[in-house]
Amino acid sequence: MTDLSKSAYTYVSTKAAFDPVRTIYICAPGRSAGSQAEAEQFAVDSGWKRIAEDEGAVLVLPVVPDGWDSAPEDLLIEYYKATRNDFSTRSGQAIWGRRGTLWCWET
Repeated sequence: MTDLSKSAYTYVSTKAAFDPVRTIYICAPGRSAGSQAEAEQFAVDSGWKRIAEDEGAVLVLPVVPDGWDSAPEDLLIEYYKATRNDFSTRSGQAIWGRRGTLWCWET
């Protein structure tokens, strides 16, 4: 399996804290998915970063340096499984027992 810690651009809203948060997965077009910087620029330009902030969500854009054709078909579900309990709140506060991590649910 791919090292998922470096294979996506993620943004956690400043509003994400005590409630379960939406997790928004976006597959950027190939030309915008080759690096974290390109994925972040796509998130800003397309408005998805603003939407995630406004909705108190976690935004995830996979990075595929070798293009979408080289990415495994189950990339999104594997990323979700590997990271769903790893996104920290910006304040460090979360639902009791979560130790500062967000309770993500997929959108």
